[in-house]
Amino acid sequence: MAVSGILGSSGTLLAKKFGASDIESFWWGLGSVLVVGVVKELYDTQKTNPTGFDGRDMLANSIGGVLGSGATFTLVKFNSGSW
Repeated sequence: MAVSGILGSSGTLLAKKFGASDIESFWWGLGSVLVVGVVKELYDTQKTNPTGFDGRDMLANSIGGVLGSGATFTLVKFNSGSW
């Protein structure tokens, strides 16, 4: 979950730097976490976890992504004075 939070935060900041609006940057951050999480789960299914896709891992990725993207979104809004 920590890695997902960092990735979500980074994706949010990167999207904001490239001109996305505040809400768009949140969704870009969360989307980056989910894409990386799905790719990792597909890799795990092929290499290390023959029992299949682990939904609990994706839930943890989603929670971390929402927390990381949401915290960064909140800090950006607060620091911009438009809170």
